[in-house]
Amino acid sequence: MNQLVFCQCQSERLEVVMTNIEMVIDSINVAMIDYQRVVILKEKDGERCLPMWIGATEANAIATARQSAYTSEILTHDFICSIIRKLGADFKYVVVHELKEETYHAKALLEREGGVIEIDCRPSDAFATAIRADTPIFVTEEVLEKAGIFTSEISNMIQEAATNGDD
Repeated sequence: MNQLVFCQCQSERLEVVMTNIEMVIDSINVAMIDYQRVVILKEKDGERCLPMWIGATEANAIATARQSAYTSEILTHDFICSIIRKLGADFKYVVVHELKEETYHAKALLEREGGVIEIDCRPSDAFATAIRADTPIFVTEEVLEKAGIFTSEISNMIQEAATNGDD
């Protein structure tokens, strides 16, 4: 998916095309060294992955949504989906658009009455909400180039961790 962005540059309009790559949540893992949670996004039609460290609460919210394990109480991300619906908006997609100082930044894009609404959000909250709303997740090519790795590299990292754990 390409997103057309307009920039002003010394009175000239410069068009920059940002490519958004559709991703799926491949897995949520626990790093055995420090018990941090890592969500692995995988390119829907490719071999690149994006590991993102997230908190335990956020990991649980994503895992609950992936398993369709809804509880009788309304959770925060269910509440967000309900607000979007009640306001008559369509949740179009989520995009992780920036990696700055080792922190990922995301936006949720809603459409309402012909207009687009962009909402800044934490990627983990965006993922948990997007899963519940059956909304696609994207990452910009720029972010994937900075922090993405190939699927084979993840296998190697897991194998190395298992080997080092045997010492």
